[in-house]
Amino acid sequence: MDAPDNRRIVRIPLPTNLIRRIDELIIAGNGGFESRAEFILDAIQERLLEIEYPPANEPDTPQLETVSLPQPDLRSEISAAPDHIPQWEDTSLHLPHTEDILIHHSKATCVDEPLFGLHNRDYPSLWAAAQIADIGVTPYDQAIQELLHRAWSAGETLQLLDEHYGTKSATLFPTNRKKPQAAERRFQHFAVGIILKDDNHMVTIGPLFQWNIIAADTTSTDVLIGLTPEGHRLLQQLQGLTALEPHEEQFAFPFLQHLSIHSNSDWAALQQVVQFIKEHNTDRATLTSHMEATFCWKGNQVETNTAGYVARAREWGLLQPKQNKGLYGITDFGNAVLETIGHKESK
Repeated sequence: MDAPDNRRIVRIPLPTNLIRRIDELIIAGNGGFESRAEFILDAIQERLLEIEYPPANEPDTPQLETVSLPQPDLRSEISAAPDHIPQWEDTSLHLPHTEDILIHHSKATCVDEPLFGLHNRDYPSLWAAAQIADIGVTPYDQAIQELLHRAWSAGETLQLLDEHYGTKSATLFPTNRKKPQAAERRFQHFAVGIILKDDNHMVTIGPLFQWNIIAADTTSTDVLIGLTPEGHRLLQQLQGLTALEPHEEQFAFPFLQHLSIHSNSDWAALQQVVQFIKEHNTDRATLTSHMEATFCWKGNQVETNTAGYVARAREWGLLQPKQNKGLYGITDFGNAVLETIGHKESK
């Protein structure tokens, strides 16, 4: 974040109804914002990140190129015309029989780091993993093309649920047909992951690779992606998980345990957020400063990453869904997770 002396006041007229909605959100404690200025600054920062799409801490491999992906076709023709209002059960994960078509040994190097804050929900990633399991071990570009096609349809279903229940379950799914390529890039980068490759090296970045749920392999002509044995075991435990938040403890515990084993950096950041909130009367600014000092995040990165981990902790029921007088609060389940998974990992 810029120092105070590097800031400039900008007068921008806003519609009265928009200002009223912002004020109502702040008063209700939703999102942890304490002022209009904080809300607007956060919104601008995220919008800039959406447009720029900088990959999160790419490895020092300048000769690597992103594996090509065909341009989307007929995205504007996808439309939701359901015969009935969807139910949360319609969003539940189901795992096909995939034991014989798994990738057992990845041929790529995976970047291990805290996830970039635009990954602020885990359900879209787990949904994508279940779809990849259904697609099977497939050339990367074909698998992603099919996955994106399904993601548009799922996003429309989730939008209908959001309209009906006032939720935000469609977040991160591609839903903006006016900017389909940007919507798909956001979903692919932050819900799934990307592959960087040259003739000698292959590097994977993003949640599903980092969590060891999917992996990359190669043939003489293609880059393949598919489910790992560990990913298959996790998805077996998550069958029945829906987009409704917070997720039930029967699903949260195996996912968080998997995260603690297979993604050290991501688990460390999530655990740090929950542990610090447990130990301190913590507001947004204090937590952000702590995460900046702990992980050496700077500028927009610390704001975005901290907000992302808070949102994910709430998604899994580790933190209270709303602040109380501007302070975050841990749940009983959050305490239980720290006492079991967190204690186990610290030994």
